[in-house]
Amino acid sequence: MVSNMAAERDPAGLASVPRRDKFTGAVVDVVARGVDNTGERFVANGINDLIRTEPAGTLFHFPAGTYRLDKAVVASRTDTVLEGVGDNTVFLIDLGEDGADESSGILIAGSGSEIVTGVQVQQLRIDGGQRLQFGVLVGHTASDVRVEGCEITRCLHAGIRLAGFGSHGATLKRVVIQDNRIHGIGRPGGISGQGMELFSSSAVAVRGNYIANCTGWGIRPIGTKESQIGENTIEGCAIGVSIQPDGSGGFPRSPGPESDWRITRNLNIAGNTFKSISLSCIDFHDGCENILVTGNRFVLNEGSSVAVSIGKAGDAVAPPREGWPLSNLSIRDNEFTV
Repeated sequence: MVSNMAAERDPAGLASVPRRDKFTGAVVDVVARGVDNTGERFVANGINDLIRTEPAGTLFHFPAGTYRLDKAVVASRTDTVLEGVGDNTVFLIDLGEDGADESSGILIAGSGSEIVTGVQVQQLRIDGGQRLQFGVLVGHTASDVRVEGCEITRCLHAGIRLAGFGSHGATLKRVVIQDNRIHGIGRPGGISGQGMELFSSSAVAVRGNYIANCTGWGIRPIGTKESQIGENTIEGCAIGVSIQPDGSGGFPRSPGPESDWRITRNLNIAGNTFKSISLSCIDFHDGCENILVTGNRFVLNEGSSVAVSIGKAGDAVAPPREGWPLSNLSIRDNEFTV
């Protein structure tokens, strides 16, 4: 039986994930504390020093301006808020012509095996400058996270990545990704970029986002469980939503009990709009089950895109797999136009 989470605005109790107005700790104006917002100096070290030294529960306010980064801002303290003022607060990645590509603009992760919870990132613009792999990277040592109201652009791999595979999905839970604008991800003719990549995580709500002009996928749930993708607009990507199992470290040919964490299960895709998708608006791969697709609007390109595709692995890219579930898919009450 497919779960009916699509009818719920708040699946899995996600309202409990902290919001800005629930924080009662100190508010730190980073510019008043010496962080440059003119874009003239690198500021990641200064920001990270503040995050490390201020107590848990602090809200770090980033006034309008350009914050020039040569490494990630690391949110490693519980109940931390990084808050800007929208498009006018810009995290600009500048690695120089000879520098190696950086992994992330903002990294949310605990130190070592410590779990960090209650981190919120909101109202920031992250410009990856075509040198940044991920705008926001949430590691497997994090849970109860919000990314809300941000704009993320010009990253190579993904605007937002949830990387729960490090703990086989055991810790990365209760994540809200809401009302963000993610666009221009990937490198035309090169790297296939994606708006969001959701590895081995559960109780994830992706809603109200605008994702556009990614060279690969809009959203990829990969080993995602008990989650909802709702009320998003995905436009100008090769594939809208691609539902897959988590193949981190390689797939066993046949799943066993230890492979359960890899399967995408109990996922609702509801109320989204897909426009100008060049291949498939939604595609399914073996290794997923209990998926509900309902109330979506598919605006198809004549002669090219399809609304839904279902296929099993079995080519040079994805070797054949036996016994992986591809079952209980419910596709109903959607709107299709060309």
